[in-house]
Amino acid sequence: MSFPEATSGTIRWVALGFAILMTCSALLSTSALINAEHTGVTIYSSDPRLLETERVSRTDSPQRFHDANALLGYRILFSSSLALVSFWFYRRLSD
Repeated sequence: MSFPEATSGTIRWVALGFAILMTCSALLSTSALINAEHTGVTIYSSDPRLLETERVSRTDSPQRFHDANALLGYRILFSSSLALVSFWFYRRLSD
């Protein structure tokens, strides 16, 4: 199976688009984390792969609240690191 040759310009734009999408994802996760800390209510999922969620508060179930905020923090780190790597790759291709 052969793949078509991609030009470096195409790869550069894909890398830039991916960096922008990951930056937006990190910003949305940061906004959700700040909102959760401010209001004291967040969305908890026992398994992040499932769509079943429940609203938890800091006062009613502090452990679940902490777990949900930790997951948001991990999403921020993952999205930000992917954005930085793809932007670095974009810059390397433009040289």
